[in-house]
Amino acid sequence: MKDTPTTAIDLSHHLQRSILLQLRQNGIQTYQQLKPDGVEGNAYNYHLRNLRQAKLISSEDKVYELTAIGHVVADSFSFNAERLVLRPHVYTHIIVTSDDKVLLYNPTRQPLPGIHCFPSGKMHYGDSYTESIEREMHRRDLTNEYTEAFICAINIRYKKGDDIILQRPGTVWHIDYKGPLNESTTPSGSAKWWNIDDVDTIPDITPEVAIVLSRLKEKSHDPIELSATL
Repeated sequence: MKDTPTTAIDLSHHLQRSILLQLRQNGIQTYQQLKPDGVEGNAYNYHLRNLRQAKLISSEDKVYELTAIGHVVADSFSFNAERLVLRPHVYTHIIVTSDDKVLLYNPTRQPLPGIHCFPSGKMHYGDSYTESIEREMHRRDLTNEYTEAFICAINIRYKKGDDIILQRPGTVWHIDYKGPLNESTTPSGSAKWWNIDDVDTIPDITPEVAIVLSRLKEKSHDPIELSATL
């Protein structure tokens, strides 16, 4: 299951939230176990039908359970706050080197326009790390032979003033690239190769670049915890 769509999901009604909560907490439930006392049957059946149509629950012989998508939605939903809650995505950050060159990405869109950083991308639901890395390499038009190695865990928070506007927790991987030094440009930004020794002279660059290069040089796997003000 990749990138679950949410267009058919509506959890605005308390009965639908109650059904998902019970199935998450208790697993398979019968109709009688799910249905609260005092709720009219037709009204309750309406909400069960909506959840089935949204493919959040499945039923057979009036026995109900969460579907795969239902488990994902229930895990993302805050039942205390009674709403879907924004949470950080998990990112795959890649440091791509070829001999004395390193690939840096320069986005054109908010919140980091014109600021050089390492290529990265959100992991898709169901991804392995290898699949996530392959997708990011393909996006940069780097499809030749390479080897990958884990560097460290990372948690970056970008702030404007006192407010966090972007958080990118995830993992950092070193990619030792063996192919031609292709450079790519899309509406979202451009990727360019730099001499590693020149990186510290770039004025507009995210602070984690120097830290990650240091981890790579020292062969350190210490995690990176960083807040940066834009």
